[in-house]
Amino acid sequence: MQTYFFLVAALLYTVCAVLPLSRGRLIAGLTGAAWLAHAATLWFDLMAPGTLRFGFSAMLSAALWVSVGAYWIENRNFSLDGLRRMVMPSAVIAIGLAWAFPGSQVSMEGKSAVFGWHIAVAVLAYSTLTIAAFHAVLMALQESRLHTRSESRGFIGTALDQLPALLTMEKLLFRMIGLGFILLSLTVLSGIVFSEQLFGKALNWDHKSVFTMLSWLLFASLLAGRRFRGWRGKTALSFTLAGFATLLLAYVGSRFVLEVVLHRGFA
Repeated sequence: MQTYFFLVAALLYTVCAVLPLSRGRLIAGLTGAAWLAHAATLWFDLMAPGTLRFGFSAMLSAALWVSVGAYWIENRNFSLDGLRRMVMPSAVIAIGLAWAFPGSQVSMEGKSAVFGWHIAVAVLAYSTLTIAAFHAVLMALQESRLHTRSESRGFIGTALDQLPALLTMEKLLFRMIGLGFILLSLTVLSGIVFSEQLFGKALNWDHKSVFTMLSWLLFASLLAGRRFRGWRGKTALSFTLAGFATLLLAYVGSRFVLEVVLHRGFA
């Protein structure tokens, strides 16, 4: 059953990526169907009975699931066709990685129910901020294209030309960062308050905790700078990418090395 959902989601995302803009209603409908099929793959992949499957590919898949959902919702208010042509192929790749690298299973036996909620909120936080970083990269490319006034089209150039204005993109960026920061704050708070219930020991400052806190501080500084100093443009993009890089080091990067390079399980 899970394989069928993988195939359906990947096929629908592919169709959505190649349909012309004139088929707006069909794109919206297929995007919704693909997003639901993707959600089913995540459910079956992560929530096996009595266990929780966790890995770098699952987090990337969840990140693209959040990205597609954000595109689907925001496309009602803004024209995001350029984003569609980049997000949909990325979602297909993420689904393929989740199928190829299923990650490791963690037994939930003897663990508090708080553990599952902590992991779920953490995945959503990482996913939302991953999409914010992707969005920031698009903004940097978009700004560079405006300054160079390149006449070359191609796939990337066409997609960038179809993105909304930079001010609109910036507004969307800070919406995602705000939501991601709230989720990351809940992740950090639950990790501190329920550390003994979650992990059977008091909070220890391992590399995941250090990099997660550093990422939290960077995003907090960005939002404070935006609120009180009016930070935007390159400053906002730099803080966003720095915060994402530390978050990547906190978990996804280390999980990739453990699972794919060293072939080790949950750590």
